[in-house]
Amino acid sequence: MFLISIILTLTGMYLYIGQKIAGPAKISRPAAAAVKIVLPLFMTTFHLSPYFIMGNGPGGRYLDLLFWTSYTVLGYASILFLVFLAKDGANVIWRVANKIAGTIRAILRTCAKPIHPKDPEKRLFLAGSVNFGLMGLSTALTGYGIYEARRIPGVVKLKVEIAGLPPDLENLRIVQITDLHVSATLKKPFVETVVETVNRLTPDLIAVTGDLVDGSVSRLRQDVAPLSRLTAPMGAYFVTGNHEYYSGARVWMEEMRQLGLIVLENEHRIAVKGNGRLLVAGVNDFHAGAFYASHASSPSRALLGAAPHHTRLLLAHQPKSIFDAADAGYHLQLSGHTHGGQYYPFHHLVSLNQPYLSGLHKHRDTWIYVSRGTGYWGPPVRLGAPSEITEITLVPV
Repeated sequence: MFLISIILTLTGMYLYIGQKIAGPAKISRPAAAAVKIVLPLFMTTFHLSPYFIMGNGPGGRYLDLLFWTSYTVLGYASILFLVFLAKDGANVIWRVANKIAGTIRAILRTCAKPIHPKDPEKRLFLAGSVNFGLMGLSTALTGYGIYEARRIPGVVKLKVEIAGLPPDLENLRIVQITDLHVSATLKKPFVETVVETVNRLTPDLIAVTGDLVDGSVSRLRQDVAPLSRLTAPMGAYFVTGNHEYYSGARVWMEEMRQLGLIVLENEHRIAVKGNGRLLVAGVNDFHAGAFYASHASSPSRALLGAAPHHTRLLLAHQPKSIFDAADAGYHLQLSGHTHGGQYYPFHHLVSLNQPYLSGLHKHRDTWIYVSRGTGYWGPPVRLGAPSEITEITLVPV
């Protein structure tokens, strides 16, 4: 069903784009038919082909190039689709407004609006010119979006007030990275840059909150290897995201342990700084139970057998965990998953599925911070949702 929905979505998007391009163009009927019908079928097949090749061969640099091309074209096409859709929406509003104005004029019997003879050639020329301009605008937006996605993530610094924070945990600094999505288009050099940036911040504790990879351990082992250089006196912790479960969660958990990260599977550790004791809990992805029943996410189970502690921190990939986290009495939850929407208007779609899109929020007595993510997923494009590495400093109320 997922594959069918992807095929229908891609085909529908390219049918719409083909109609917009071919409609006002002065081309023959066979050529117009090719643009409207053959192009959507070809592009849908093109976007699916890297996955077919990946599942049936070794891949390599040529497969990476194919992924790069496919995702870049998809990013451009999706932006072009949205721009054309916005234009058509504006046209509908304009026509409705004109009809309402005409009705008002008729009621008031004001001067009739002058009628200008329609010139089909002129209309086609104007429509073609507008479409050409919108294609140029989409190209510029895609280029800027690629720059935003591929640049070194900025460091977002914030302070979180924690009730009852002991003196030895005051100004404790946690650095969070999430949603790296190491893949065919985001590889070892980017990961190395992220690790260097994190280590320069000299954090007390590091949190990696899921969706680290899109692919198998055998394909991406060398690309994630720099994570072994993450250093923090209170430890570097990892929890799974939904994409780990698409990529083989159990083997990725073991790979993270081999790299020196502390993997939390509905469990906790007590991190000590002086006389301060911070409980660091982590849960599997919110939907992990659909893959392995034993992995079902449970913030309350992560607290079982806890030794005495002062402050409770939960690492949970999806913001949806905040409801159970608040019930369990956590002080702070760190999440990702949303990418801050990645690019407009997906902000609105993500907000329909998650309680918080990005930033710091108070949910009952529990703080939650949702990162916009350190990498990107799918098209290498970010617009209005810049990537980030987050430094959270705990301070007393």
